Amino acid sequence: MRFRTRRIKFKKKSHRIEKNITIYFFILIIISTVFNLLTNRNYYNVWTVGEWLINYQGGFVRRGLFGSIIYKISYGLNINPIYIVHLLTIVFFISFLYLLKDCRKYFSSLFLLSPIVSLAPLLGNYLVRKDISGIVAYALCANLIIKEKNLTNFLFINLISSISILNHESYFFYAVPSLFLLHFFSSEKINTNNDFFKIFKTIIYIIPTLIVSILVFYFNGNFEIAFKIHQSWLNLFSVINKEQFIPFFPSGAIDSLSWTLNKGISLPLSIFNKFDGGGLIWIPAAWMLLIFICAQIFIGDKDNLNRKLKLNVLLMQLTFITPLFILGWDFGRWIFLWISSSIFLTISLLRIKEMKKNDLSNLDKLCPKFLNKLFNGFELCGFKKFLYLLLSIPGCCLSIQNYLETLPIVYPFKIF
Repeated sequence: MRFRTRRIKFKKKSHRIEKNITIYFFILIIISTVFNLLTNRNYYNVWTVGEWLINYQGGFVRRGLFGSIIYKISYGLNINPIYIVHLLTIVFFISFLYLLKDCRKYFSSLFLLSPIVSLAPLLGNYLVRKDISGIVAYALCANLIIKEKNLTNFLFINLISSISILNHESYFFYAVPSLFLLHFFSSEKINTNNDFFKIFKTIIYIIPTLIVSILVFYFNGNFEIAFKIHQSWLNLFSVINKEQFIPFFPSGAIDSLSWTLNKGISLPLSIFNKFDGGGLIWIPAAWMLLIFICAQIFIGDKDNLNRKLKLNVLLMQLTFITPLFILGWDFGRWIFLWISSSIFLTISLLRIKEMKKNDLSNLDKLCPKFLNKLFNGFELCGFKKFLYLLLSIPGCCLSIQNYLETLPIVYPFKIF
């Protein structure tokens, strides 16, 4: 009886702690959203605002769709393009939070609002980038593709995916392979000795998206295109900000269109030579530790019955998204894309299971036994929930200083 009373008191205390930290995170999300918008409101913010301003003024190129639309609106209506970028940022982020609301059956609100998920782009200062727009698109497609395989859903899924890839090619890595799997697992069983016809049907279903992907990877850009894009915004200099000086040559996201594959790969490779803390902390090891912690919290959060499925989802998504870790050094952003896409993939797979379309037994074979033992999940209960306040995933360039500055418990001091 005494043990039962203690258990009830512990649960009440744990619930109160979770509620208070969740409220704190929600308030921090509102404040840091405003802060992110205020600190990314100039053409000088070449990696955030600049990413949205890539357009087709120099010819067809990856990431140029939304920038072209923004350019046409800005040119035609004489509107500062950065206002449009901020509007899109707010719309996509609110949509992201709304979609996460439907995930609370299998994930806690505290986890969904934490520095691993919702707070990640805010604390890492990449809210005003295209990452969240891609995750929103993926969540919509993941929900549609497990439903009835009709013409309407086919058109919507390929339209949304094609637009997302034209907006940023990273969508191809974390979205297209898993959409393939979702279509495969949610398709009706065919009376045959193998799954060849299901695989063929799935490829046909997403072939418009695959064609767009090939085009985007082929037209990856060059310096001439980057320069013409930059010049197109110079022509709207008075609309952007009369008091700003804009350099003659492009920089940041626009300039990255001119990078060679070797230059792109050289950035993440350079991290292997980086140390911090007086040479005691090897930066790649620190990133791997963060990945390990994020995975354990993801697996251990709330739903104990589906830990094995969560691990398999994380393993699949990490495999699909690995090229991003090779091609760019924004590891914090890739972790965000990995975890966020894994949330929506987990939800869609569980819905397939609930609809009894597939028992997902094939997924159990994916993960080696030693990983099942290693990744058993961290269940943060009671006072352990305060660990969320000491967790941070910088967008890139991990260091002790950068980590401390982006902690949820420290970040408000940076704002005020």
